[in-house]
Amino acid sequence: MKGRQLLHNAIQTPDGTILVSRHRHDYVSHLDANGETYILDGGLDYVRTSVNVVPAISFAVYSDDDFEKVRCFFSRGGRGKDGKQPLKYFALKDIDDEWLENIIQYEEFHRPGNIFLEFYYKEKEFRKSLA
Repeated sequence: MKGRQLLHNAIQTPDGTILVSRHRHDYVSHLDANGETYILDGGLDYVRTSVNVVPAISFAVYSDDDFEKVRCFFSRGGRGKDGKQPLKYFALKDIDDEWLENIIQYEEFHRPGNIFLEFYYKEKEFRKSLA
């Protein structure tokens, strides 16, 4: 992977609300208990957030962060084994071994240039090191 890549784009507002932007035009907003509106946009392409009197806390995670942190926040969406369930996101650490292997096989075949493939490989090696 070239350069630093955003892997998780999130902020926490003063009232504890977590906003996550998952894709480029995933604009999310929240009217905080303090009366200010907080926004986040950009997914994994860029971070665009509001400027507030009381600032939000950034929960952004980047490719050069410690892998144990990356695996807790880098996520993949899925619709269940039958593909018919509502979309739900899972942290890399919570993806089961079978799904992880299927992701790797799919990405190697269909998108071998996927910049996130290396994190699936790292997760597989990380789990081996725990065994």
